Amino acid sequence: MTDYKTIETRADAFNPGRNKFRVGEVLRHGFRVWTRNLMPFTVLSLVLHAPFIVWAALLVAWEADPVLWHRFESWCGLSLHLVNALLSATVTYGVCMELEHRPASFARVIVNGLRRFLPALAVAALAGFAMIAAGLLLVVPGLIVMCMLYVAVPAAVIERPGVIGALRRSRALTAGNRPRIFGLALLVFGFNVIVTLIGHGIAFGFADDGEPLMSVSDLVRSVVFGPLSAALVATTYVLLRRQRDGVDTAALSQIFE
Repeated sequence: MTDYKTIETRADAFNPGRNKFRVGEVLRHGFRVWTRNLMPFTVLSLVLHAPFIVWAALLVAWEADPVLWHRFESWCGLSLHLVNALLSATVTYGVCMELEHRPASFARVIVNGLRRFLPALAVAALAGFAMIAAGLLLVVPGLIVMCMLYVAVPAAVIERPGVIGALRRSRALTAGNRPRIFGLALLVFGFNVIVTLIGHGIAFGFADDGEPLMSVSDLVRSVVFGPLSAALVATTYVLLRRQRDGVDTAALSQIFE
């Protein structure tokens, strides 16, 4: 197993001008990786969301009352953050390989994600707690912490510095680029809001009481577009590493060999 600290950077890998972190580049690479791997990423997301899909299907079959649907929404809100941690852990490997023009097999994406699931889960949980705690104080500190810890999960997957080390690593990598990361997060949030509103509109168009279908549409959005968000976070990490450390994707992909 190759340690990231011992990888030699290619001679032409780092060029400060060429490697400047740009939101447009993150979007271009992230969307390209997502669309080229749409089927495997969606299947992976379906597998990870399976418990919630089964739960929602049972509620629909039982014609459950609003109280049960509210309980479903509450548990989804708490649990999907952890599900997305595993999604990020698996997608990060796929992104590194895809950016190196070496598409990874679905099996290898799953295997490498499972190997790094527990650290990613711990980092995601701690980062989420830090964001919530900061957000309870004021909105601005919460947003600052969110930008600081934006790439903590990919750092845990690639570099394996430990839980606290991953948070510190994310803080170091994002320094100087947090306004751009905030802009990226705002774009992703806006995209999700638009998709959510479309889904809710369709739900109310099919039923007088559209709340159950709204919950289902939110779950569908998470399944389909969760991998896109994970791909954008992983791409952000790769480009920040390229800017900060001069490490290219070939060097990062060696971590998994």
